[in-house]
Amino acid sequence: HRHLVEKAVKLAREGLAKADILARLKKLMDSSKSFLMPADFDYLRRGGRLSPLVSYVGGAMRLVPIMTLTEDCRHLTVATIRRSFAQAVKHVIKLIDECGDGAGWKIYISHAAVPDMAEMARKQLEERFPAAVIEIYGLSPVFITQGGPGCMAIQTIQED
Repeated sequence: HRHLVEKAVKLAREGLAKADILARLKKLMDSSKSFLMPADFDYLRRGGRLSPLVSYVGGAMRLVPIMTLTEDCRHLTVATIRRSFAQAVKHVIKLIDECGDGAGWKIYISHAAVPDMAEMARKQLEERFPAAVIEIYGLSPVFITQGGPGCMAIQTIQED
């Protein structure tokens, strides 16, 4: 998370002790939610997250999977599948909504060469969470490897 690195540097410049910085970062990490919406089921199959049959059926039906981190934050897992990108974003908003109203949040939208889709997601997120700060970035190569070209991620973190 780019935000955590920026926050750690800011706290260090403010003179906070290492233990205090780590405690603040842990609090931020505990509030974080991440969702990846791959554009292509083949990348999930190649990564071992879906069987070939499920990958073929999902791809043929043009479904949109929503991936999220496991409880231990070590792996991606399928959270749910939706029939369109717009429905996938609505479902992510519903999952985020369970955590609060967005006041004091940062929401990051990262995409793999799909700026129009990222902008559509930003508008939906702004409508539901007007108090949140929303930023759009290019998706890192690591996530593109998982979700393929055209994938998008939405990540939230509660500011302290």
